[in-house]
Amino acid sequence: ISRVEALVILNRMIGDNSLPRVAENKVFEDTPLWANEDIERLANAGIVKGYGDGRLGAGDYLTHEQVEILTNRAARMLGPAGDYYEYVNREWIAETEIPDGRLAWSDIYDINQNLMIEIGDIVYNLYSRKNKGGEEFIKGSSEQKIVDVFSTAANTVYRDKLGLEPVKKYLEMIDKTDSMKELLTTMAKLEKAGFHGLTSIAVGVDAFDSSKYILSYSECYLGMNVDLVQSGDSKRVTNAYKNYIKDLFALYEVADAEKRADAVAELCTELANNSMPLEKHNAVRDYYHIFDKSALKRIFANIDVSAFLKELGFSENSELVVYDLRLAKKADSLFVSENLELLKDYLRASVMDGSATYLNTDAFMIWRDYQDELNGTMSQALPSDYAISIVDELLGWDMAKLYVEKCTDADVNQAVEKLTEEILKVYQAQVKKNSWMSSSGKQTALKKLENIQIRVGYPENISDYLDKEYQIKSIYDGGNLIEYRTDYCNRYFETGAKLLKSARTATDMKKWNMLPQTVNAMYEPTSNSITIPAGILKPPFYDKNVSRERNLGGIGTVIAHEISHALDSVGSKFDEKGNLYDWWKAQDEKSFEGICEKVEKSYEDIEVFEDTYINGKLTLSENLADIAGMACILDVVGEGNRRLGDVFEGYATIWRIKAAENYVKMMMTTDTHSPDKVRVNRVLSNFEEFLNYYEIKEGDGMFLPREERVQIWNKSIW
Repeated sequence: ISRVEALVILNRMIGDNSLPRVAENKVFEDTPLWANEDIERLANAGIVKGYGDGRLGAGDYLTHEQVEILTNRAARMLGPAGDYYEYVNREWIAETEIPDGRLAWSDIYDINQNLMIEIGDIVYNLYSRKNKGGEEFIKGSSEQKIVDVFSTAANTVYRDKLGLEPVKKYLEMIDKTDSMKELLTTMAKLEKAGFHGLTSIAVGVDAFDSSKYILSYSECYLGMNVDLVQSGDSKRVTNAYKNYIKDLFALYEVADAEKRADAVAELCTELANNSMPLEKHNAVRDYYHIFDKSALKRIFANIDVSAFLKELGFSENSELVVYDLRLAKKADSLFVSENLELLKDYLRASVMDGSATYLNTDAFMIWRDYQDELNGTMSQALPSDYAISIVDELLGWDMAKLYVEKCTDADVNQAVEKLTEEILKVYQAQVKKNSWMSSSGKQTALKKLENIQIRVGYPENISDYLDKEYQIKSIYDGGNLIEYRTDYCNRYFETGAKLLKSARTATDMKKWNMLPQTVNAMYEPTSNSITIPAGILKPPFYDKNVSRERNLGGIGTVIAHEISHALDSVGSKFDEKGNLYDWWKAQDEKSFEGICEKVEKSYEDIEVFEDTYINGKLTLSENLADIAGMACILDVVGEGNRRLGDVFEGYATIWRIKAAENYVKMMMTTDTHSPDKVRVNRVLSNFEEFLNYYEIKEGDGMFLPREERVQIWNKSIW
């Protein structure tokens, strides 16, 4: 057979297996049209190089030597040197099916699903004890609350009988609003009930003084994902939202539903386009501004913020952090009498949208159809399918108490806490040896690392986290999900008002902000703490039955990633107590900016799909943390470790995912992390240890030239 025929056969033998792209689009002048696609794929992967004169030699016969060269190149590109992520995860990707109604599946989704099954078993057991065993739980106990919320959420007959009634009082409140002054009061009452308007207020730690709480404004009701609206996908997203609100308005028998839904969608789009872009959220120093009463009057010329805060239960003289100043001014400009009816529809949309999943089947199905239209899925979900997640949402710490008792392993927590301490010591050693940071910068960095709070598994006294004043009525006493949710939100503001009035104690700094049953990890700059909840301490992230090196590549890299945030462009703005304070010298900042520029450029050159590239600015902070985290773990492992491959395989495994193309593209707009495959391949390509272990050389898919590699703390080779 001819050379071109043999190459086409070779390409088809490779099949759907991913090949790296190591060469620019290469076209050979003598390639027949029918073979173009196959030959282009092999050429882009560096398997076919032609005769060097623009010809493939399509009609020539292959020699034995050429056969050996081509098959060796193909085998190499299918091995660890070509696309390491695919090499490690190929079998899993081939065998994994994305469940119906979803756009992606990964181990994180799998762990979450199993976690919800564990929580479900706890809930079902309590339900059975009461309804079959006749056991009466003490009123106000976690058990009583959990059973009653679950009974209400799972009972669709009861929910359908109630229909839209539970939310009508909030809609009637809007209907009766006849002036802008009344609208402000209505907006405040809805905010307390959990339905956002133009001014959404939160209670949080003051970034300038982490010993006290402060109020903040950073968002309002938008209905749509801001990042998708700003990404150029605005038309599709806005149309989906229009249809959703139109159907909700029709369900509630609102006159001129389509016209009014269009106006609300237009208003929300305008607000979304004036919101802070996701890539700017890390610039804390630039956007964290505290305003007093007189300054707030200049920002909010139309909205009486003092009256609004007083209605929420806060002092009218309260200071307010206005994080997104541009959005605040846009929201204020819309709060005028000529917009009264439009703003009432806007609030109606917020109430209907915010309550859809808690009401009857009709409202739930409208919400489900909206999600399907937005995501391109065909879900078969029913209202009762969300019963367990509603319990976990409203009674997170009550659920945590029972989850920790039944589903966690104290030995695992102890082992991971010890590992975290070891990782911190390696970071300290790296900072001491660092060649670009000033002496004073190093001293502050070391102080931060020495004072990081380590939170693993779950807090020691979960009972302290329970809200004993939050009461749940059973369905036999007229309880319903909307009442549970609005009471929950009211409790948030009542608790917030007390926190603002009282002096904080030192123990508050140790308070967890993540539930133990969370599959995630977090560094929190305002408390200088790292939290690794019990939920993520499952295979493949942590497995007590595998090698230490495998776990270092798994949960170890996650921990090291999070700790690195204490020293990055955000972490460098906070001291060891969690206070906003610039401790980097000008030369430190300049050096770090040089690293950032190189990382940004390194990632934005990566083409994920045709003409679709990584946003280097958006993903910068997380890319830096990925690289720094791997550098730290390789130092933990040490030189000459024969199980180094376990580290790399463990790392590639934890980020495996099977996803639809539209999901990946959506995440590239809405997620500050790079796509999972890029997180693996680009990070590992920066390290000599990886390149040497797999004998990767120039021309291989995983090869990155020395001058393009980046290190952050332990070396400086940019």
